[in-house]
Amino acid sequence: MFDTTTWVRIGAGAFVLLALGVAAVQTRDGEPVLTAPLAAAPTDNGAPLVAALERCQGSAAPPATCEPVWAENRRRFLGLPGSPTQGAAANEPPARVAP
Repeated sequence: MFDTTTWVRIGAGAFVLLALGVAAVQTRDGEPVLTAPLAAAPTDNGAPLVAALERCQGSAAPPATCEPVWAENRRRFLGLPGSPTQGAAANEPPARVAP
């Protein structure tokens, strides 16, 4: 009765109707489907680091002042002891451990 192309079109139409129905049910509760991203709460001693990371985030060619900020963020993320300003290898990434 119907060829393959017609069945594919019917299936695609059913999928679109299903997606519209799901979206309608989600928005019916009064809550928006897309919400603004939540701002991260600054930590007590991490506020200057967060501000510096935001400043360095948008620069196309990162200035040399951003490298210590990124090193400090990497150190804090990985839970490494010490400060990146200590020692001669302040801007070098941590050494990889062989498996």
